Amino acid sequence: MFLNQMTASDLLKRQWTTLGIIMDHLVNNAGIASVFFFEKSTDISKSLPVMDVNFWGSVYPTQFALPHLKKSKGKILVIASVSGWMYGTKISFYGASKAALLNFYDTLRVEFSSSVKITIASPGFTRTAMLRGKQLNMEGSVEINKSKTDAVLHSLPLRSASECAKAIVKGVCRGDRDVTDPSWYGIFYVLKFFIPEIMEMFLHRINIIPRNNMKKNVDVENISATSGIKMS
Repeated sequence: MFLNQMTASDLLKRQWTTLGIIMDHLVNNAGIASVFFFEKSTDISKSLPVMDVNFWGSVYPTQFALPHLKKSKGKILVIASVSGWMYGTKISFYGASKAALLNFYDTLRVEFSSSVKITIASPGFTRTAMLRGKQLNMEGSVEINKSKTDAVLHSLPLRSASECAKAIVKGVCRGDRDVTDPSWYGIFYVLKFFIPEIMEMFLHRINIIPRNNMKKNVDVENISATSGIKMS
């Protein structure tokens, strides 16, 4: 279900009025992956649900929870992603949606001051449903296609969801503004600002070049099979 203004309002009001819950924390964790090369897309409007889920899926609950969080001097936890600032191949729309989250909640920090605390978590590649291939394809349908997500996830080490969750909870309890897990992703953040060309070259090398070499090998094998030449 894609979260919209009405569903967010109904869900929150049901908790507050029926269950009598006092809200002191809001966790925004809506997210869906989208993995394909931008130039392959023929109808980019099919990717609108990525922004609907990843961005608006956090904005709507924040709007309706805000008065209650101010009363309780509560906290907002935002699950963003390193993809919000560490760009990579095939995740143009996903990365853009996470970047929008970062900018939006940084702005709210200025607006809220100390009335509501905000922690932004930026996990790296984590063993979640995305690892099993769940993503929104370029036709706008949710599918399970592990080969597509593997093409993105193969390049860097994976973190378990439980380890990532523990690091985020510890960060919230400490009152951290930002939590990046694993912390070594911070190296890429530094590279992006001081030597972006090197970072882009590195990402191209680990994502694009292996793909092109793989395609060449497949083409050679097909030619060999057609011509009857045995490859050693």
